[in-house]
Amino acid sequence: MTPPDEPTDRELIRKIVAAGGRKYTAGTIDRQKYQRLVALSWLTEASVKISDVVYEATEAGKAAALRVNWGGEAIAAAWPTIEPTRRWPTAL
Repeated sequence: MTPPDEPTDRELIRKIVAAGGRKYTAGTIDRQKYQRLVALSWLTEASVKISDVVYEATEAGKAAALRVNWGGEAIAAAWPTIEPTRRWPTAL
């Protein structure tokens, strides 16, 4: 089963795609964030050396990087000065 994508996943895939669609990781680092994108089918992985991995954005990953999130956090970031809806007084 594919895990649901998180805002951090979308941010990471956008950075990778903006940098050319490839990410080279070397040494013994934590690759969990890249493995999440592999599980989402947004990246493919190829082992270059025993401790080095190259990740490449898939077509699905490129589409996800372009996808606009109009959820609450995106709207709040885009329009931080929106005031709450004003209510009319209930008693006249």
